[in-house]
Amino acid sequence: MIEEEWESLRREARRLESSLEDKIQSYSRLAQRLNTDILYQDVESSPSLDNHEEQSLAVDIEHLLSALSDCNEKMNACVTAGSRTANSALLQRYREILFDYTTEFKNTSVAIQRKRESQELFRSARHGGGGSGGGAARDPAMEHLLRERNAIGGAMRASNSVIGQAFATRDELRAQGATLQGTSGTLAGITSNLPSIGRVVEAIQKKKYRDNMIVGGVIALLICFTLWYLFH
Repeated sequence: MIEEEWESLRREARRLESSLEDKIQSYSRLAQRLNTDILYQDVESSPSLDNHEEQSLAVDIEHLLSALSDCNEKMNACVTAGSRTANSALLQRYREILFDYTTEFKNTSVAIQRKRESQELFRSARHGGGGSGGGAARDPAMEHLLRERNAIGGAMRASNSVIGQAFATRDELRAQGATLQGTSGTLAGITSNLPSIGRVVEAIQKKKYRDNMIVGGVIALLICFTLWYLFH
């Protein structure tokens, strides 16, 4: 009975993971599109962020995160009730996935809000400069913001490229992790008789963990640098 419930929860968690990945990627592309509008287009002709699209994606993501959290709790109950040890590792993986997607969603939400505020600043600065005449006073902060627009554009192009590569690497590592997870049961039986294979598997797992830490660190540093550069 417990194993049947576990299999049902595992399938549900996998479905939620796939849906979250699609939604989070769409949400990130929405943020990048707004950034492109601000940096590379004329402020007057730049379309505002589609609030309906953003809100719809945000609601969907929050619902999926809540569903995955509930699924994790039910999986934890199965593990506590005496499910196999291998299931504990899978539960930990989905907890990490929930944490990663929650963090990424919150960071992207903050970035979208700040970019929307920057868009309003650009628009206000352009209106203030266009209708006040040559002798009218301008807000120094607005002028400074406009002067740095081109410089920020170059930095953002480079940062977006590196971040995109980092996310692609992360997705590849996750795919490799899923493959390793699927073969862990078979390897467990083999390693009990062949200790040398056990050492190889352990080395692979350590390398995978180290690669994940490196990629995560690179992504975090790039995001922090980008936000610092934009809003310092």
